[in-house]
Amino acid sequence: MPYEADRLYAVGVKIRTEQLIGVVVDVNGEITRSPRPDGDTPASRRTQIEGTDVTTVVTGVAELVGELVAVDPAFEEPLGVGVEISGQVDDKAGVVQRSHRMGWEQSVPLARLVEDATGLPTMVDHDVKILVQAEQLFGLGQNHGSFAVVTAGLGIGAGLVIDHEIKRGISGTAGELGHMVLEPEGAPCSCGNRGCLETVAGTDGILRRLHAEGRTEVHTIERAAELARGDDETALAAFRHAGTALGYGLSWLVNWMNPGLVVVRADPAMRASMVYEQAALAAYRAHAFYGSIGACKLVFMDHEHELGARSAGSMVFEMLGDRLREPG
Repeated sequence: MPYEADRLYAVGVKIRTEQLIGVVVDVNGEITRSPRPDGDTPASRRTQIEGTDVTTVVTGVAELVGELVAVDPAFEEPLGVGVEISGQVDDKAGVVQRSHRMGWEQSVPLARLVEDATGLPTMVDHDVKILVQAEQLFGLGQNHGSFAVVTAGLGIGAGLVIDHEIKRGISGTAGELGHMVLEPEGAPCSCGNRGCLETVAGTDGILRRLHAEGRTEVHTIERAAELARGDDETALAAFRHAGTALGYGLSWLVNWMNPGLVVVRADPAMRASMVYEQAALAAYRAHAFYGSIGACKLVFMDHEHELGARSAGSMVFEMLGDRLREPG
């Protein structure tokens, strides 16, 4: 039978070291809602994982997908599964070539493993590449031929669109803004280098700076932001230092790329500090080339927990054309 676009769904899964976030999305990239006796329930789930080894992760993804498609009978035949993960990813082959955060030092055929476990066509891509694609399809990027999406949280990443095309580079690592070295003798980075931008501008950099100042009781970025909002000078200084570093990174990006738009998706707690974003904007304006800064719209937004999963699910609709051409 023919497929009806308004009845097609996909499952998106965001993989992180401690949890999986999954959603069911429609062709507009929106999380679908199921009419249930207890109210209008979004098809969204989070689940903790006990380890980052490949078997544990794949099993967790398969169980999460099963839970999601069971929310409503309409979801039982999703178009496929889209998975986003941090690391070096060959999106065509569905292979994670390496993921520092997950501790995967060898290639993992993640798409095939998830497909075998779920029975559903599966696509895998780099987390920020998926975000930039979603921005291009559904967000502010629709009106810009050249733009970037920058993520600021535990890591700092960037996805690039130039002349309407997402740029991946020869080995798929284009846009690794967070691994440009800012402090050569700085803190060790997960990539094996020292002083990368994300070691300063990311959440770990903020907490590390607080600990170095003797505030070892602060273990989460949310608590650090609380202190900053309460005018704690040590917390304020830590967020300003990190925000300034991000501003340097944004100026490098804009000076090099000359885009019409940069969307910064930052951890909500970092923005809630009230000074991280201000410091980033000040450093960006001070160091970006005047011709580039005048042509670029810079927008800060929260990096919502479910956004990566939504974007991963949206990626599945690339398969839509082939499925619609299948004989009925």
